Amino acid sequence: MEKIEKTGVIAQNAGCKIVRKVLRKGQEMPRHDHPGEQVLISMTSGTLLCNFDDGVALLAEGDVVQFEGERFVTLQAQEENTTFLVMLLKR
Repeated sequence: MEKIEKTGVIAQNAGCKIVRKVLRKGQEMPRHDHPGEQVLISMTSGTLLCNFDDGVALLAEGDVVQFEGERFVTLQAQEENTTFLVMLLKR
């Protein structure tokens, strides 16, 4: 067992990438997409505003969302948070 405290890519193989992000209140990940991938966001603490071209979702601790990587998203921390992002390669 390994306790993971680093940020960035924490695991990766041919079909999956897992990223751990720690964002400060107000910090933003600019508009981006993940073509060819299925994206899963899991909130372990804090709140995160996900702005999609067709709407918004406010995520809080314990929330998990999934969406197609072709959708563009901007992520903004509403308070300090820890987020796990999982990108699964679509086959």
